[in-house]
Amino acid sequence: MRRPQLGPDTVPLAALAAAALLLAAPALAGDPADEAARRHFAQEAGAAPAAMPGSEESIRKPGQPDPTSSPDAMVAYFTQDMPDDVTVAARRRHVDLDIKFAFDSAELSEDGARQLDTAGQALNDPALQSHRFMLAGHTDDVGDPGYNRALSKKRAESARRYLIEKHGVSPERLETAGFGADHPKVAAKTPEARKRNRRVALEMVE
Repeated sequence: MRRPQLGPDTVPLAALAAAALLLAAPALAGDPADEAARRHFAQEAGAAPAAMPGSEESIRKPGQPDPTSSPDAMVAYFTQDMPDDVTVAARRRHVDLDIKFAFDSAELSEDGARQLDTAGQALNDPALQSHRFMLAGHTDDVGDPGYNRALSKKRAESARRYLIEKHGVSPERLETAGFGADHPKVAAKTPEARKRNRRVALEMVE
């Protein structure tokens, strides 16, 4: 018995069906960046983008210095006991490093490198050497969301590469994620607000 021959209209349909399955596979498997974002912001799957979790200012003890001011201050911040009234999201303590980027750029500036020098020394402190961290990249709200997400990931990768190459931080201790413009630090559309939103945050994840 001969098998039926595929007609000219059948081949495109079969090809389209196969392509649809291929495209659906990554979505079914789950997007690692989305999972990292939900974890970073203590979000439930499918929830709308969350506001930034409690910043370092909200959980800093009275008189405690800015954690970006020195390696010792950053170590003290990451190792401090959490107040009882801190929200679950804020317990994923993070520091917004003052790593500013030029518009549409992932290249580190001299000021950004200095902030990473502080972070690198802190991460090499014995009190933090057993912990893992995430570098979370962010952009302003100008441009295509998909492009911004890729750019924010590149910014996080730039910071990670610097910490590994300049300070010898183990690559296994550093993960990255890019959140684009979904989680602004400043909810405004002024040039100054957009400048502050182009940043990298450092979060203790383990």
